[in-house]
Amino acid sequence: MVYGMLCGIVSGLSQPNLPAASVRVAASKIPEVTVWFWITKVLITGANVAWPDYLYRQFGVVLVGGGIGLVFLAILALQFSLRSYNTWTYWLTVVAVSVVGTEVGNGLHTELSLPYLAVAALYLAVLAAVLVTWRASEKTVSPRSICTPRREMFFWAAAMAAFAVGGAVGHLTTRAFQLGFFQQGYLALWAAVTGLTALAWWRSRLNPVLAFWSAFVVTRPLAAAIAQPPRPSICWL
Repeated sequence: MVYGMLCGIVSGLSQPNLPAASVRVAASKIPEVTVWFWITKVLITGANVAWPDYLYRQFGVVLVGGGIGLVFLAILALQFSLRSYNTWTYWLTVVAVSVVGTEVGNGLHTELSLPYLAVAALYLAVLAAVLVTWRASEKTVSPRSICTPRREMFFWAAAMAAFAVGGAVGHLTTRAFQLGFFQQGYLALWAAVTGLTALAWWRSRLNPVLAFWSAFVVTRPLAAAIAQPPRPSICWL
Protein backbone atom coordinates (compact mmCIF):
# COMPACT_ATOMS: atom_id res chain seq x y z
CA MET A 1 0.00 0.00 0.00
CA VAL A 2 1.11 3.57 -0.76
CA TYR A 3 1.32 4.71 2.84
CA GLY A 4 3.28 1.58 3.75
CA MET A 5 6.00 2.64 1.32
CA LEU A 6 6.26 6.00 3.06
CA CYS A 7 6.40 4.47 6.54
CA GLY A 8 10.13 3.89 6.58
CA ILE A 9 10.77 7.49 5.56
CA VAL A 10 8.58 9.59 7.82
CA SER A 11 7.16 7.34 10.54
CA GLY A 12 10.10 8.05 12.81
CA LEU A 13 10.04 11.82 12.43
CA SER A 14 9.47 13.60 15.72
CA GLN A 15 7.43 16.80 15.81
CA PRO A 16 8.91 19.54 18.01
CA ASN A 17 6.56 21.66 20.07
CA LEU A 18 5.73 24.97 18.45
CA PRO A 19 5.41 28.24 20.34
CA ALA A 20 1.82 29.26 21.01
CA ALA A 21 2.11 32.22 18.63
CA SER A 22 3.31 29.97 15.82
CA VAL A 23 0.46 27.55 16.40
CA ARG A 24 -2.06 30.37 16.13
CA VAL A 25 -0.52 31.58 12.86
CA ALA A 26 -0.39 28.04 11.48
CA ALA A 27 -4.04 27.47 12.31
CA SER A 28 -4.93 30.68 10.49
CA LYS A 29 -3.37 29.50 7.20
CA ILE A 30 -4.37 25.82 7.21
CA PRO A 31 -7.72 24.76 8.70
CA GLU A 32 -7.85 22.45 11.67
CA VAL A 33 -7.71 18.84 10.51
CA THR A 34 -10.98 17.34 11.70
CA VAL A 35 -13.52 14.97 10.20
CA TRP A 36 -15.07 18.01 8.47
CA PHE A 37 -11.72 18.74 6.83
CA TRP A 38 -11.71 15.28 5.24
CA ILE A 39 -15.38 15.41 4.24
CA THR A 40 -14.80 18.75 2.50
CA LYS A 41 -11.65 17.45 0.85
CA VAL A 42 -13.44 14.36 -0.48
CA LEU A 43 -16.39 16.38 -1.80
CA ILE A 44 -14.13 18.90 -3.53
CA THR A 45 -11.94 16.19 -5.03
CA GLY A 46 -14.93 14.22 -6.26
CA ALA A 47 -16.38 17.29 -7.94
CA ASN A 48 -13.19 17.65 -9.99
CA VAL A 49 -13.00 14.11 -11.35
CA ALA A 50 -14.86 14.37 -14.65
CA TRP A 51 -14.96 17.92 -15.95
CA PRO A 52 -11.29 18.25 -17.07
CA ASP A 53 -11.69 15.22 -19.36
CA TYR A 54 -14.87 16.70 -20.81
CA LEU A 55 -13.11 19.99 -21.56
CA TYR A 56 -10.16 18.15 -23.14
CA ARG A 57 -12.53 16.38 -25.52
CA GLN A 58 -14.31 19.62 -26.41
CA PHE A 59 -11.41 22.05 -26.75
CA GLY A 60 -8.18 20.05 -26.87
CA VAL A 61 -5.41 19.27 -24.41
CA VAL A 62 -3.21 22.27 -25.20
CA LEU A 63 -5.89 24.95 -24.79
CA VAL A 64 -7.51 23.43 -21.70
CA GLY A 65 -4.20 22.47 -20.11
CA GLY A 66 -2.84 25.97 -20.60
CA GLY A 67 -6.00 27.53 -19.17
CA ILE A 68 -5.93 25.26 -16.13
CA GLY A 69 -2.27 26.11 -15.58
CA LEU A 70 -2.88 29.86 -15.68
CA VAL A 71 -5.86 29.64 -13.33
CA PHE A 72 -3.85 27.42 -11.00
CA LEU A 73 -1.00 29.95 -10.79
CA ALA A 74 -3.43 32.82 -10.16
CA ILE A 75 -5.20 30.98 -7.34
CA LEU A 76 -1.94 29.88 -5.79
CA ALA A 77 -0.64 33.46 -5.90
CA LEU A 78 -3.81 34.63 -4.17
CA GLN A 79 -3.43 32.02 -1.43
CA PHE A 80 0.19 33.00 -0.80
CA SER A 81 -0.68 36.70 -0.76
CA LEU A 82 -2.98 36.29 2.23
CA ARG A 83 -1.52 36.65 5.70
CA SER A 84 -4.24 34.70 7.44
CA TYR A 85 -6.49 31.75 6.75
CA ASN A 86 -9.40 32.42 4.43
CA THR A 87 -11.85 29.56 4.02
CA TRP A 88 -12.88 30.27 0.44
CA THR A 89 -9.35 30.92 -0.81
CA TYR A 90 -7.88 27.87 0.92
CA TRP A 91 -10.45 25.46 -0.47
CA LEU A 92 -10.30 27.11 -3.89
CA THR A 93 -6.59 26.36 -3.81
CA VAL A 94 -7.38 22.75 -2.94
CA VAL A 95 -9.61 22.66 -6.02
CA ALA A 96 -6.79 23.95 -8.21
CA VAL A 97 -4.16 21.67 -6.71
CA SER A 98 -6.43 18.62 -6.95
CA VAL A 99 -7.02 19.25 -10.66
CA VAL A 100 -3.40 19.97 -11.52
CA GLY A 101 -2.05 17.16 -9.35
CA THR A 102 -4.39 14.63 -10.93
CA GLU A 103 -3.72 15.87 -14.46
CA VAL A 104 0.08 15.81 -14.17
CA GLY A 105 -0.26 12.17 -13.15
CA ASN A 106 -2.72 11.32 -15.90
CA GLY A 107 -0.61 13.20 -18.45
CA LEU A 108 2.35 10.88 -17.98
CA HIS A 109 0.06 7.96 -18.79
CA THR A 110 -1.99 9.41 -21.64
CA GLU A 111 0.70 11.48 -23.36
CA LEU A 112 3.86 9.47 -22.59
CA SER A 113 2.25 6.01 -22.25
CA LEU A 114 3.85 5.52 -18.85
CA PRO A 115 2.07 2.72 -16.92
CA TYR A 116 0.05 3.87 -13.93
CA LEU A 117 2.22 1.73 -11.67
CA ALA A 118 5.27 3.72 -12.78
CA VAL A 119 3.35 7.00 -12.42
CA ALA A 120 2.34 6.10 -8.86
CA ALA A 121 5.89 5.08 -7.95
CA LEU A 122 7.34 8.25 -9.49
CA TYR A 123 5.05 10.63 -7.65
CA LEU A 124 5.34 8.62 -4.45
CA ALA A 125 9.09 9.26 -4.67
CA VAL A 126 8.37 12.95 -5.30
CA LEU A 127 6.08 13.08 -2.25
CA ALA A 128 8.70 11.39 -0.09
CA ALA A 129 11.39 13.77 -1.37
CA VAL A 130 9.23 16.80 -0.57
CA LEU A 131 8.57 15.56 2.96
CA VAL A 132 12.22 14.75 3.60
CA THR A 133 13.35 18.14 2.25
CA TRP A 134 10.62 19.88 4.25
CA ARG A 135 11.77 18.13 7.42
CA ALA A 136 15.44 18.93 6.80
CA SER A 137 14.66 22.59 6.11
CA GLU A 138 12.00 23.30 8.74
CA LYS A 139 12.61 20.61 11.41
CA THR A 140 8.93 19.67 11.24
CA VAL A 141 6.48 18.43 8.63
CA SER A 142 3.37 18.79 10.73
CA PRO A 143 0.36 20.27 8.86
CA ARG A 144 -0.26 22.36 11.99
CA SER A 145 3.04 24.18 11.51
CA ILE A 146 2.24 26.02 8.25
CA CYS A 147 3.21 29.46 9.52
CA THR A 148 5.70 30.69 6.88
CA PRO A 149 5.60 30.99 3.07
CA ARG A 150 8.32 28.34 2.77
CA ARG A 151 6.34 25.82 4.80
CA GLU A 152 3.23 26.61 2.81
CA MET A 153 5.17 26.02 -0.39
CA PHE A 154 6.23 22.60 0.90
CA PHE A 155 2.64 21.86 1.91
CA TRP A 156 1.17 22.56 -1.51
CA ALA A 157 3.98 20.71 -3.28
CA ALA A 158 3.29 17.67 -1.12
CA ALA A 159 -0.46 18.04 -1.70
CA MET A 160 0.01 18.09 -5.47
CA ALA A 161 2.22 14.99 -5.37
CA ALA A 162 -0.32 13.25 -3.12
CA PHE A 163 -3.13 13.97 -5.58
CA ALA A 164 -0.99 12.58 -8.41
CA VAL A 165 -0.24 9.41 -6.43
CA GLY A 166 -3.88 8.97 -5.45
CA GLY A 167 -5.13 9.43 -8.99
CA ALA A 168 -2.60 6.96 -10.41
CA VAL A 169 -3.27 4.36 -7.72
CA GLY A 170 -7.00 4.73 -8.28
CA HIS A 171 -6.63 4.02 -12.00
CA LEU A 172 -4.21 1.20 -11.24
CA THR A 173 -6.64 -0.61 -8.95
CA THR A 174 -9.42 -0.47 -11.52
CA ARG A 175 -7.16 -2.21 -13.98
CA ALA A 176 -5.39 -4.61 -11.63
CA PHE A 177 -8.56 -5.86 -9.92
CA GLN A 178 -10.91 -5.24 -12.86
CA LEU A 179 -13.27 -3.39 -10.54
CA GLY A 180 -14.07 -0.46 -12.78
CA PHE A 181 -15.02 3.04 -11.67
CA PHE A 182 -18.72 2.18 -11.80
CA GLN A 183 -18.75 -0.98 -9.73
CA GLN A 184 -19.44 -1.21 -6.04
CA GLY A 185 -16.14 -3.00 -5.39
CA TYR A 186 -14.15 0.13 -6.18
CA LEU A 187 -15.98 2.21 -3.60
CA ALA A 188 -15.83 -0.58 -1.01
CA LEU A 189 -12.09 -1.01 -1.51
CA TRP A 190 -11.17 2.62 -0.96
CA ALA A 191 -13.68 3.12 1.82
CA ALA A 192 -12.01 0.21 3.60
CA VAL A 193 -8.50 1.57 2.99
CA THR A 194 -9.53 5.00 4.25
CA GLY A 195 -11.20 3.46 7.29
CA LEU A 196 -8.11 1.42 8.11
CA THR A 197 -5.94 4.54 7.84
CA ALA A 198 -8.26 6.41 10.22
CA LEU A 199 -8.30 3.44 12.61
CA ALA A 200 -4.51 3.21 12.60
CA TRP A 201 -4.27 6.90 13.47
CA TRP A 202 -6.98 6.65 16.15
CA ARG A 203 -5.19 3.73 17.80
CA SER A 204 -1.96 5.76 17.69
CA ARG A 205 -0.20 3.06 15.74
CA LEU A 206 0.49 5.36 12.83
CA ASN A 207 2.67 8.44 12.93
CA PRO A 208 0.40 11.55 12.73
CA VAL A 209 2.30 12.99 9.76
CA LEU A 210 2.25 9.67 7.92
CA ALA A 211 -1.44 9.31 8.75
CA PHE A 212 -2.24 12.76 7.34
CA TRP A 213 -0.49 12.28 4.02
CA SER A 214 -1.69 8.69 3.71
CA ALA A 215 -5.24 9.94 4.14
CA PHE A 216 -4.55 12.71 1.62
CA VAL A 217 -3.56 10.05 -0.93
CA VAL A 218 -6.28 7.47 -0.34
CA THR A 219 -9.15 9.94 -0.18
CA ARG A 220 -8.44 10.84 -3.83
CA PRO A 221 -9.62 7.47 -5.24
CA LEU A 222 -12.32 7.37 -2.55
CA ALA A 223 -13.66 10.69 -3.84
CA ALA A 224 -13.60 9.40 -7.41
CA ALA A 225 -15.60 6.34 -6.38
CA ILE A 226 -18.18 8.44 -4.58
CA ALA A 227 -18.46 10.97 -7.40
CA GLN A 228 -19.09 8.26 -9.99
CA PRO A 229 -21.81 6.05 -8.46
CA PRO A 230 -22.07 2.34 -9.24
CA ARG A 231 -23.91 1.25 -12.34
CA PRO A 232 -25.45 -2.15 -13.01
CA SER A 233 -22.81 -4.71 -13.91
CA ILE A 234 -22.57 -5.67 -17.56
CA CYS A 235 -21.84 -9.28 -18.44
CA TRP A 236 -19.32 -9.42 -21.27
CA LEU A 237 -19.59 -12.67 -23.25
